[in-house]
Amino acid sequence: AYHPRNSLRHLFSQQRQYGYWRPFVMRKHGQPGALRQLVPAIFVAAVLATAALLPWTVMPFAGLALAYGAYLLAAAAAAAQAAGDWALLPRLPAAIAAFHVGYGLGTWRGLWDIVRSRTPSADFARITR
Repeated sequence: AYHPRNSLRHLFSQQRQYGYWRPFVMRKHGQPGALRQLVPAIFVAAVLATAALLPWTVMPFAGLALAYGAYLLAAAAAAAQAAGDWALLPRLPAAIAAFHVGYGLGTWRGLWDIVRSRTPSADFARITR
C-alpha cells in the first residue's frame, strides 16, 4: 500500500531513493529508462552547469530558473484543478520540485555507485516513511 509522505523532507527522501535505484534497474534490464525517468537527472545537471557559469554570466541560470518556475506554477495549477482542491496550490510547487530534485540527485548517486563498481548503498534500502 502507498503511504503519502507527511513532509517535504520525507517526500524528497522517497524520491531520492527511487531515483537512486533507477540506474540499477536500467543496468539489470540492459536498456535506458524512459525519457520521463531521465529528465530529473538532466534537470539537476542543467542546474549545476548553469550555476557553474554564475561567475561570468547569470543569464543561463536565470533563464532556467524562470522556465522552471513557470513550469512549477502551471503544473501546480493543473494538479490543483484535477484534484478539485485549489487550497493545495500554495504547497504544490514545492512538492513537485521535491519530486524532481530528489529523483534527479538520487539518479546521479546511483550512477556514481555503478561507475565506481560499488555495491548499492544500504542508506537507500531503508523505507522512507
